[in-house]
Amino acid sequence: MTIHSLQFRLSLLFIVAVTIMLGVFGWVGHRQLADELEVDFAKLQTTTVARLAQSSAAPLWEVNAEAIANMLAAEMANGQIMAIRVLDLGGQLFAGHARDANGNILKQATAETPHGTAVEAPILYATSSSAQAEKIGQLVMVFTRNHLDATIQRNVQRLVLQVMVIDLALIVLLLFGLRLVFKPIERLRIALTTLAQHSGNLRKEINELPESRDRELGDVARAFNLTLRKIRDESLRQEALLAGKAKAGELSRHLQDIETYAQFGQRMLDYLSPWIGAEVAVFFIKAAGSNVFRCVAGHGIAPESCAEFLPGEGLAGEVALSGKRMLCHDVADGLLRIETTTVSIAPHAIAIVPIEISTGIIAVLELAYLQEPRNQDEILDDALPVIVFSLELLTRKIFANGVQTPLTEKESP
Repeated sequence: MTIHSLQFRLSLLFIVAVTIMLGVFGWVGHRQLADELEVDFAKLQTTTVARLAQSSAAPLWEVNAEAIANMLAAEMANGQIMAIRVLDLGGQLFAGHARDANGNILKQATAETPHGTAVEAPILYATSSSAQAEKIGQLVMVFTRNHLDATIQRNVQRLVLQVMVIDLALIVLLLFGLRLVFKPIERLRIALTTLAQHSGNLRKEINELPESRDRELGDVARAFNLTLRKIRDESLRQEALLAGKAKAGELSRHLQDIETYAQFGQRMLDYLSPWIGAEVAVFFIKAAGSNVFRCVAGHGIAPESCAEFLPGEGLAGEVALSGKRMLCHDVADGLLRIETTTVSIAPHAIAIVPIEISTGIIAVLELAYLQEPRNQDEILDDALPVIVFSLELLTRKIFANGVQTPLTEKESP
């Protein structure tokens, strides 16, 4: 997968887009959490200082250092408090606790404020004789942001880890999904490249693509397979045409040195029938001095079993009269049968072909097929000129030799 491939660019675009969206949503969630933690931290400072300032007023008024020390020690159980100082009106330390570097709680005799967020509040006390509370000291509490910052940091790390895990999962799913799409496309590309460069038999070099169960990919595969079949059919047709030229020359050699129409018809049918794919073929010749067409040769059938006909009589007679080829389907059961040692089958189609020389239509060729004939017209276009030329030469030869009066009687092969 190179940088210029569509698969790579789609993967990169998808990963970048998902990462950005996850990052944006994650960052928004992180900022909301951080703001909530900041609010909670500020609220903790305010409420803790107000509560401790109120509860320490009476012990400070009574100068009860031990009670205040106990109160401060209880408050120091909160890990977010670094130090607590209770100062008198002169600013002197009355009681205090602080944490050392190891987190141990120590009593301090100085009023120094350790590093942290310091929050101060006056300690007010109202006597029974006074209507208004008066200040009797100052409370100083130092809070650390370590716990808050650690929570925020863990959230950032969790956010990054979530984005990475989700990205990894999406990449795996994306690659799997793209494989489902691009693997058939790659097979199609290879098949098209092979098709464009083919120089041999398409049936061996290129296989049809498997049709996917997905509709879109299945439609593409079916379209390619349909195109390939048409190209194969055209290739076979072209091969048949090229082979037909060679076969026509060979047919011409087979029709040389012949003395009778029966010999001519038999040799012609024995060569033409396998070439054109006909299971049964018969050759009718026009009798001299009459219009009767008689069967003188057959392939897969005895000539004696074929009835003679006149021009215009039956399908063969219509062809002899019009001079146009005819292809008949759904042949009547009694018209012609293809006989074997085990079965007798009506043909699927029958082709009737007139053969015309310079003096007119002299012969009729019938071809019977069990299957739909393929490339029949192309083969006949190659074969008929040879047949017509050879038949005219034979006719002239018979007349010239005077050995027999042509077409005066029924010939036998």
